[in-house]
Amino acid sequence: MYHAAASAIKYNRSGGSHGGFVRIPYAIMGKRVRSGARERKMGGAQLLVCAAIYSYSGADKPCDFTYRELEKRYRLSKSSVARSIRTALENNFVERTDKVHEYKFTGDAGDETFLCVEDWMYHATFLVNGEEKYLTKNEIFVLSYLNSFCRNKSNGAGFRGSDRHIARRLSMSATTVGKCMGTLYAARLAFRFGRAKNLSELATYRVNEKLLREKRAELVRRAKGKNADVKDADVRAARERYYALLRDEAQRRAEQMNARARADFAYREAEKKMRKLDIEIAKADAHGLPALAELRREHDAARRMMMERLDAMNLTPEDLVVHHRCMKCSDTGFLPNGRMCDCYPKDGKQ
Repeated sequence: MYHAAASAIKYNRSGGSHGGFVRIPYAIMGKRVRSGARERKMGGAQLLVCAAIYSYSGADKPCDFTYRELEKRYRLSKSSVARSIRTALENNFVERTDKVHEYKFTGDAGDETFLCVEDWMYHATFLVNGEEKYLTKNEIFVLSYLNSFCRNKSNGAGFRGSDRHIARRLSMSATTVGKCMGTLYAARLAFRFGRAKNLSELATYRVNEKLLREKRAELVRRAKGKNADVKDADVRAARERYYALLRDEAQRRAEQMNARARADFAYREAEKKMRKLDIEIAKADAHGLPALAELRREHDAARRMMMERLDAMNLTPEDLVVHHRCMKCSDTGFLPNGRMCDCYPKDGKQ
């Protein structure tokens, strides 16, 4: 019985169930830290790592997170976790005990007021302007701040304030908060009624509690492995990511080749001239102007110059266009008849 309980605690603690939360002291938000030769504000990853150690360590019990647990809990890379731990140690926010993965929070937590951030938010995607996206760390901080007020029914209809007020409380710039709010509005996660004018007329902010509950329940079900539909959605999402990466890679290769060609002055000028002539030829053709033949000769001369410069750079016109790995589906995963293409790796490895 003890082992089962301990395993459950560890599972929740590491974020595996997506049902936990972490406390971020307001006192450490906006703190400037030294990282190497530079001094700057703590980043989102550094705040989360410090907050996790703060939340799960006490006076007589250190926090024993491993790098892998922190990576999984907050969707961080191993290098981000390593840098965050190193920065926290160097700036005396945490200290390591005798064991490798045991830490204690030693920073100044101020009056011990904190921002409550739920783990599942780092693993949920939301529809933003027609595209499924993860929220950034700053967007999660802003949403959590609004949610903490809106869940408190004593506040009535919602949170009364302004973007600047939120920025001061979370130690962000008003511009950053404004961008975060724009994403939350687009995802229908937050709504604003009224407008803050010269800081004298406050707006009312509300959050979409129904959508938050649904997303949280969906992720908890997925973590427990009880929802086959969610698993199917994961498979589809993995497939879509695979093909999106292929398309991005093909586009990047073409852009790199074009940038290499345009680094040549003669090629770049000939390309500009061709584009200009394309417009002039279209106008001359439409109006039957006598200069059409001369414009076409100039166009052919510019094209020959481009071909000569490409040849001198060991490039061909084919190098400048996008080449997909699969010619049948053009790296979309679907054939023209709507069927799935068979180019997707059978074992799902990408």
